[in-house]
Amino acid sequence: MLRPGIATECEQIALEARAEIGLRAEDQLNPEELAAHLAIELRPLHSFSGKLPASVYHLTVDARSVFSAVTVYRNNKRIVVYNSAHSPRRHVNTIAHELAHVLLDHAPTRLFDEYGQRVWIAGDEAEADYLAGALLVPLPAVAPVMDRVGDDLVDAAEHFGVSESLMQYRVVVAGGPVRVEMAEFGQLFGGEVESPAELAAGQSRRIRRPPVDSEVESLDPSRSVEE
Repeated sequence: MLRPGIATECEQIALEARAEIGLRAEDQLNPEELAAHLAIELRPLHSFSGKLPASVYHLTVDARSVFSAVTVYRNNKRIVVYNSAHSPRRHVNTIAHELAHVLLDHAPTRLFDEYGQRVWIAGDEAEADYLAGALLVPLPAVAPVMDRVGDDLVDAAEHFGVSESLMQYRVVVAGGPVRVEMAEFGQLFGGEVESPAELAAGQSRRIRRPPVDSEVESLDPSRSVEE
């Protein structure tokens, strides 16, 4: 759950961050440009193949789903290492999530505790999830873009360069009902997840927003996209 007031704060941070790099709410955000503006280096996991071949192979081939990205702090330098085996749209959400931690001034932590367990601060992760969505699809842009593309989520997702699941989530947050018409969708709130059906969306089907009085699936807009 998000703490009170943070959603509104994230929406404002997103608009301000976009304005700093000359983007309007309806423009597509390239997270690499925002990273450069924030003086954050981006490093694909494959760039470590020379020094850590076995580890890189494991995370990009054998267990590619277990690692998305991490932000490493060293002195005043910040580096985001992301899994280059993932799809381009997953990279977009992954990098936006890591940049969101920085924009929210989340304190860095150790990756693992003394027992070898992952250190996971649920509140920080939820906030970064939400801000990542706001950076990529600002609320003020949802209705104008959806109207422009005839309520077609596939085209709206293409406009912003994000996954359909993230676009759907932001439509729900914006207060618009949505009906999903497809045989396969993967994780509804997994903004980084792209199922085979989703990747073939342009040829196979469309997802449309029905009229307000239509029967819609009940979705919880308080949930956010997973890293």
